[in-house]
Amino acid sequence: MSIKKYNDAIAARLATFEAANAGVTAKIVDTALPFNTAIENPTKYGAPNATCYNSDGVSCLWFNDYHPGVAVNKLVAEAVASAWKGKFFKVM
Repeated sequence: MSIKKYNDAIAARLATFEAANAGVTAKIVDTALPFNTAIENPTKYGAPNATCYNSDGVSCLWFNDYHPGVAVNKLVAEAVASAWKGKFFKVM
């Protein structure tokens, strides 16, 4: 419930911001899908499991006990690039 409230608040604030700033183009990218993609299949992304962390940022999904590692960041970046496809990014 808290996540839904937070996401609704972000969407409302973005709508207010866009209305107050002519010419603004913005998008909200749901990062849950990229995170869950890695968490549901950690070995595909180079990790032995979904909960380990390692400061190399590569051998686990998590850099530390709070920050995602390289694989998760890459998946999030791909989601952002896909959302903006044709605007700023060339999706590979």
